[in-house]
Amino acid sequence: MSSGGIQAFVMNVYRHINKEEIQFDFLLHHRYDHSYYQEIERMGGKIFYVEPRNKGLHVNRNSLEDFFTTHPEYHVVHMHESSLSYLVPLEVAAKHHVRKKIFHSHSSSLLGSRIHKLLHIWHKREIGKVADYYLACGKLASTWMYGGTSIETKAQIVYNGINIADYTMNPDIRMGIRKKLGIGDELVMAHTGRFDKVKNHKYLIDIAKQLAAENVDFKLMLIGGGEMFEDIKSYAKALGTEEKILFMGVRSDVNKLLQAADVFVLPSLYEGFPVVAIEAMASGLPVILSDTISDEVAIKSNVIMKSLADGPISWAKEILMQKGNRIDDNRVLYDKGFDIKKTVEKLSRIYLE
Repeated sequence: MSSGGIQAFVMNVYRHINKEEIQFDFLLHHRYDHSYYQEIERMGGKIFYVEPRNKGLHVNRNSLEDFFTTHPEYHVVHMHESSLSYLVPLEVAAKHHVRKKIFHSHSSSLLGSRIHKLLHIWHKREIGKVADYYLACGKLASTWMYGGTSIETKAQIVYNGINIADYTMNPDIRMGIRKKLGIGDELVMAHTGRFDKVKNHKYLIDIAKQLAAENVDFKLMLIGGGEMFEDIKSYAKALGTEEKILFMGVRSDVNKLLQAADVFVLPSLYEGFPVVAIEAMASGLPVILSDTISDEVAIKSNVIMKSLADGPISWAKEILMQKGNRIDDNRVLYDKGFDIKKTVEKLSRIYLE
């Protein structure tokens, strides 16, 4: 439960689900210093740990066996994954007669090692045996995970819903945040995402370097944390752009920070269905996405899909063109089911039926 998109989605659901009917507990491999832990416990959730795979596959499986042996009370196991390389928790849950197993796809590709990629391919032949429900955050994530398998046509799309009202544009919030951050009339680009290779932060720094070379008055707001945080700070310093970049860290007020921005940029190497793009759209921002992301994300007309091969110069030009191209009407997001209430309704039916 670190600061990634999957974790944000799970917490959004947990906050809005009827806890008199459904309670979430969390089974994790690692502990991070994150405010989610306190929030989970405040809402009545329990947090458990099992030994991770890097301690040994046998150790990991035995740890899962011990957990389900000592905790027979669970009716549902909902597993959130980016590939099929790891199915052991559902296999062990099935062995211990957990009534309902759910596998949920949140990605559209894999950057991992060769062994992870081979395991993903190998497990395609097994995936139909390990779960009762197969979910995906979007069409591309569904095809990536289930395409060519026996359950391809059975998979259900569950969008990464958000509380749209929290993101709706408020001029007072916008001006208050900009004043607090010392921002005047500068162009503000925003990006939300963990500092990980797949999010392509170096490409954002390259764009910043190009804007600086053209004497554009701007700030690049990077929201999030992760293993590459210090590496990206060093890269920005090496390119001489560190004064133009606001490293915001992990924040609980993303909805307010986005209102201070003018453009949202997401040059990811791949994504399933990025909830951060929905957050940016709900804030009214023009959104520029890499075309490695599914075009089903282009919900509003001010969403631009762009190739990474175009290069940072072209991306910088597009950012300048999109400044001011706001669309604050969020009816299309509600109509297409991206409000968290719709997501919770769908998941609740699956959990309780």
